[in-house]
Amino acid sequence: MILSFGDKDTESIWNGIKVKNPPVEIQNVGRRKLRMLKLLMTINAWTNYGNIT
Repeated sequence: MILSFGDKDTESIWNGIKVKNPPVEIQNVGRRKLRMLKLLMTINAWTNYGNIT
């Protein structure tokens, strides 16, 4: 889970809203990387959940 963002533009990109800067191509890459980070955090949470003794 992403708790907070560094700035409002990053949060807007995450929400699928186009912003002035950076260029759209970079926004698309950033959005993809944020989705990968969220997925990794989810997988990590499930992996740790199974290792609790």
